[in-house]
This record gives sequence, structure tokens and C-alpha cells, in this order.
Amino acid sequence: MTVVIPRLLTAPAVVLIVRPRDSQNAEVLAELLVERREEDPFEGRGGSQDRKLTLRYILVGGCRLSPHVRKGAFHASYDSGMKTVSLTSHTLYNGAVDLTLPGLEGNGIGSYLMNVIVSWAKQFPSDTTVNTITLLSLQAVGDNKERRNKFYEQFRIVFDYDDPTTRAAGRSRDMLTSALIPREKWSSNIVAQDVAEYARERNLACEKAEERARLADAEVERLRRVLTEERIRMEKHHRQRVQHVAVRFLFGAAIACVAAAWVTSRAFS
Repeated sequence: MTVVIPRLLTAPAVVLIVRPRDSQNAEVLAELLVERREEDPFEGRGGSQDRKLTLRYILVGGCRLSPHVRKGAFHASYDSGMKTVSLTSHTLYNGAVDLTLPGLEGNGIGSYLMNVIVSWAKQFPSDTTVNTITLLSLQAVGDNKERRNKFYEQFRIVFDYDDPTTRAAGRSRDMLTSALIPREKWSSNIVAQDVAEYARERNLACEKAEERARLADAEVERLRRVLTEERIRMEKHHRQRVQHVAVRFLFGAAIACVAAAWVTSRAFS
């Protein structure tokens, strides 16, 4: 199943609910708070059409939640003077994409965020140049190489590789924003949720958890009373049995004494 995703992440912030791609009814892997901020880097100077986009994310929930803060950001920019857009940086000189979420690779989180950036870049004139993206061999470790290459290629970004066989390092070919193709549909393992709705659901979940805890405490208290009453009953029953045995013993002893006295009296009579 696929879901249509917006061309732009227009809300100031959303929460991405991420499940495994191969088991979308499974436990939630991650809940990511994503903040979208678009700014004019020369605001206040007048007449600037330059823009920079920041997508900040922080892991706030899910079974992969760590005691260590896991957060990061994707950056993009538009230079109206150079008529160039960067998909990976706030400048036209350097930049990189790094999803700092160990254990969550391959679930489409980075692709989702880059899709927002590509959609954002499509707003600018169609003859805007896309800044060159450089792939480094040190990024091509294990499965990360194919994942990295497909990450860019899905948006129709083509690379000239230093070695076409290994495809470990290279540079993107010259292209215009008109050639970028954002994805219109997405695997339903990622769902964007309004922050207010997310907070409301979590508050309700907390209230339900508190109610379950209250009921559990009440049940523990009830069982404690039952056990106390049962202990008292058993102790009372035990005392009664001891008293009964003692009475029988004393009664038997008394009879024995009487019998012995009778026998003795007959012997001396």
C-alpha cells in the first residue's frame, strides 16, 4: 500500500511515525519530530530572493529510542544571484547528507526528508542549476554504498563515477531543477502526523496507562487484604485445632489418672 505525500512539508513541524517496511503492522521503530524552517539568509537587507531550508529531526519515541539524544538536520539553499540550488547545504561550497540514526537505516527516513528538499527546490525557476553533489569512497562501506547511490538516483540525479565498477566515488552531472523528480507516493511504513494530534494521542495514552496503573494498584491492595484475611483465618483455624488437640490430650490424661487411681485403690482394698 502507498500513501500520497505532500509536495512540501508546509507545517512548521510534524512527527514521522516509522514502522518496518516489511511489516507495517509491527511495533513502531521510531517517532521523529521534524521541524521545517525556511529563511532568507539576508533578511533585513531588502530585495533578497535567496532562501535556505533546514529540516531538523530528533528521535522522540519508538522501540529504537535511546537514552542518548539522537538528532540531526538536512540543509538546502537557493542562491538567486548564482541561480543555483544546493540540495545538501546552506552554501554552494560544501555539504553532505548524514542521517545520524544508527539502527534505522534502510527505512526510508532520509529519502522522505530529501523528497521534501527536492520538492522545495522545484519551486524555483526551471532553469536553476543544481549544485554538484560529491560522493566519497569513505561513505561506500558495506550496504551503505548501494543505499547511498539509490538515495540520490531515485530523484533522477545521475553520477559520473570515478570507477563505474565499484561506484564508490564520483560527482553528479550538471542538471537543472526541471530534471529533478520528487516522489509522489510513499511506502506506508512512514506516516506524517500533526504535532498537536501526536501530543493528544500521547496524553491519552499516558492517561490510560495511569488508569491501568491505578487499577493495578487497587488490585494489588485487594489481593493484599485477601491474603491478610486468609492468613488470619488460617491462624485462627490453627489455634482452634491446637486447642482441640490440647483438650483431647488433657481429657485423655484425666481419664488415665482416674483409671490409675481406681486401680490403685482396688489393689489396696
